[in-house]
Amino acid sequence: MKIITLLFLIIGTFSCSAQKDTRSLITGKWELIVEENHLSENEAEISLSGSVTKTETDDWKYETIFLFKSDSLHINRNGTVYKTTYKLKDSTLILDGRNFKIFNIDEKELILEENGLTDKRYIYRKKTD
Repeated sequence: MKIITLLFLIIGTFSCSAQKDTRSLITGKWELIVEENHLSENEAEISLSGSVTKTETDDWKYETIFLFKSDSLHINRNGTVYKTTYKLKDSTLILDGRNFKIFNIDEKELILEENGLTDKRYIYRKKTD
């Protein structure tokens, strides 16, 4: 029984610290670079260095910038700003009832996959200004 309790404490500690790391990484300004309907070689080319190259099939309709704060999210879409809240749960970002899997996050890049009926992937680059 002591071993099981100890395992739960260890797992809980790592889970909480991973979520804190994600929250600290996601805080800041992110610009949408690529919106993919599905993964294909023709839509975007992502090099090992993490840079994204636009191709002929890129369809740029909106300039979208996310500004994550500790308790809120400001979405700037073509100059119109929306304020909302977000939640982080494990590797899931919850925005207005929509679930996005955090596929990758580091200091420079955020990749979200929309969970649900679509298989969209969104690639954001951290802005430093």
